Parts: sequence; C-alpha cells; structure tokens
Amino acid sequence: MTPAEIERLASAFWDRVGGYPAPPRDLEPLIPLHLGAVFVTALPAVSRVIIRDWLNRRPGIPAPPGSDDPRPAFGCVVAYRGLCAIFIDCTLSPALRRVIVAHELGHYLAEYEWPRQRLIRRLGPSVRPVLDGERPPSNHERWAAQLAGVTFGVHTHYLDREYNLIQDSQNYQSEALANAMALELLAPASEILMEAPDPIATRTVQTLLVDRYGLPPDWARGYAGQITALAKRRVPASRRWGL
Repeated sequence: MTPAEIERLASAFWDRVGGYPAPPRDLEPLIPLHLGAVFVTALPAVSRVIIRDWLNRRPGIPAPPGSDDPRPAFGCVVAYRGLCAIFIDCTLSPALRRVIVAHELGHYLAEYEWPRQRLIRRLGPSVRPVLDGERPPSNHERWAAQLAGVTFGVHTHYLDREYNLIQDSQNYQSEALANAMALELLAPASEILMEAPDPIATRTVQTLLVDRYGLPPDWARGYAGQITALAKRRVPASRRWGL
C-alpha cells in the first residue's frame, strides 16, 4: 500500500469512530464498539500454542495451522469469515500495549478487511464462500484474489517478542505495513507536522510522540525520523541552504 492509501484507510477507521479523539489514542476500548466483527482479548501470555488452545475451547474461529510454536509473542490477530480476534499480552506497558493493539488492527484493516471488501465488490457476493474456505476458488477467483492480496480461509499474524523487522525479511512487507498503519492510526503524520514546534528537528518530534501521543521511545525514535524527513522535503530549497 502507498502512504496515501495507508492515510485514507486509517482516516476511514476514525470516521467510523466519529472522529479523532485527543491523544494518546487507545484503540482497545474503541474496537468492539465500532468494529462489531472484531474483539480484543488480553491474556497473561501470548504464543501460538496459547492461542490455539484458546480458540479450540470456543466456536467461531478455528485455530490457524502451525500452532505448535511456544515462542512468546507481543500480540496476534486471527481473522476468519469476517470475524477477527486480536490477542494482546496484558503484561505489556501501557505505551507498548497501545502500539501493539494498533499494529494488530493494522493487519486486520490493511490485509484482511480492505482486500476482502475490494474483492467482493469486484466479483460479487458469490466469492464470499471462497474467502471463507467453504469451497475452492475457480481459476478466475484465484487470479483476482492474488491481485487483491486476499488470503483464503484463516488469516493470522503473530508479532513475536524477538521479532526484528530488518532481519526477518520473509515478513518484512507485512509487518512494515502493520507498523505504518499503527503509527498513522495513533499519530497521523499530517497532524504531527502541524503540532510539532519544529518538525524538522527529530528530537523535538520524538518528544512530542512520547509525551503527547504515548508512543514507546523506540517506536517514537524511528517514526520521528520519518516525520522529519517528510518535513524537510516540504521545506523550500532556499531555506535548507540557509538563504
């Protein structure tokens, strides 16, 4: 997705809520109120095994494949047949919990709900059983789904505690997209550019992101670099050269 598409998708979520609340923005209580098909569950610990066992005790969403890994995770999202469960480790700090919930919601919005709705609009409601894993896709449906980035059956993502976005190139695109969605949901770039006293000063932007928007320092550090780079591109060349 392009930055403009990420901005539009995040803005569309806040339109459903009724507008942007004042920061820091905690999505956790808002999700079940405004996204009826999505619920958030906080657990004492999160891993593939724990999520598998939790789902097996309840009807509605089957446990995803490959659920024998005991490695601890920050959070997880599992979506199936239009329903979505977001799991979060309740022992996280408030700031980290805030961004992990937004990260998992970003997976749902950008990689499940939006592509799914786009494919249904394109092919009609007859494709819904294919998306839900109730029948195999035709060649045309498979081709269209690949173009739309749609996953058949259970859609899941785990954010492992030892995950490194740079090193784990296999999941780089997906996790980078979820991170970008999380940051745009919690602290829209256009808003930060207007609120920061000096948007081309990385330390100033980072302080704003931590103190006002409630981001963890490491998330704020990376995002502040992106914001200041964007701000510098908007500064006239004469000013950049001190003229």
